[in-house]
Amino acid sequence: LNLHHFLLNKRQARGPVESDWKIYKLDEAFQTEHPYGDMLWKTRTFKVPGASYIRIVIKKLDLEDGFDKLQIRIPATTIQRETIQLLTGQHENVISEYLEGDSIEVAFSSDGSNAGWGFTIEELQYVPATN
Repeated sequence: LNLHHFLLNKRQARGPVESDWKIYKLDEAFQTEHPYGDMLWKTRTFKVPGASYIRIVIKKLDLEDGFDKLQIRIPATTIQRETIQLLTGQHENVISEYLEGDSIEVAFSSDGSNAGWGFTIEELQYVPATN
């Protein structure tokens, strides 16, 4: 129970139901070279027109734990962007946190010593907007 919402008579919006998610295959994978290089910065914004929610499916992630990072971010028109999830280390078939709306951004950064394979993203998931 959220006392603040209760006192203001606000109801928290219901998030998406797992069965509502649809797969959106990318025409070309967004990925690093394998292995990836030092001092890299790679970013991409994904948009699925008509989506009410969107999230990333990371097929494989193998980064130098704690030093090289993959950020899932809210796209912005300014330089400042909000990170909603930060991943490092080794993972497979990770589904990111979701964002409300039709766009999501991924940013990869590596430091001066490479110790990983990299990452690959081949698909997104989205919930179509209801009319």
